[in-house]
Amino acid sequence: MPPRITQDPHLVQPPDFESEQFRALYATLATAERTVDAIIADSQNAWTQNNDAQRVAWNAQVEQDHAEEEEARAAQEQAKQEAAEAEKRERENKRPKIKSFTPNKTVGKLSSRRPSRYAIHKIEQLEYVELYYFTKEACLEAERTEYSVARGTFTLMADGENVLAKPAAAYKPSTKLDKHPISDLEGGETAVLLYQARIRRRWMEDLKSTNDEEVFDISVVNDKRLDEMYSEVLNLRQAQGIKRSVTISFTS
Repeated sequence: MPPRITQDPHLVQPPDFESEQFRALYATLATAERTVDAIIADSQNAWTQNNDAQRVAWNAQVEQDHAEEEEARAAQEQAKQEAAEAEKRERENKRPKIKSFTPNKTVGKLSSRRPSRYAIHKIEQLEYVELYYFTKEACLEAERTEYSVARGTFTLMADGENVLAKPAAAYKPSTKLDKHPISDLEGGETAVLLYQARIRRRWMEDLKSTNDEEVFDISVVNDKRLDEMYSEVLNLRQAQGIKRSVTISFTS
């Protein structure tokens, strides 16, 4: 491989071969057949030929440098793309797979005791969770919490220039449940909200599950499940009423 050219020969100016210094030097070399002017002309021609060759080599060197730089940029860009694609595939592999649901399939009729969302989240994150959360008592407490949240849920309503927080149970949900007969009964709106909360939670868990069981259609209302939750709401209201009565009798 020829040595690398470090200076652009296009920018190099030729020496002044006709200067007094060169003439004095060439005078010592001149003969009758080869005068000083002939030596100067030969020197100029030799320098020009050498510079032309240097320019050709320089241009080839510049093109080679550009080609290598472009190749390096292309390799770097390809490496970035491959890394991005690998990262994307890794994210997709970690992303929960969502199954499709079966139209018109209702949710199961049996209501099993389920741990709180807090406990399930701990398991999903592979974190430690106390065994208490899976006991019957803790599952019942989780259901009572769902009831309390459903009954105590608020929604924002516009009142002129003001925004007021109103109990969500006072407004019918915009689903197939808004015309369900149970919503007209006392405590029916709370039962509807409780049904929505539990069924939505069950539906999302079934969509993310890895088993082969078909996922139910959340738009189909399971009247039996709704009736069970309505009875649960009435029982809890009755129990809370008795508790308040006992408290008042002891304090009066």
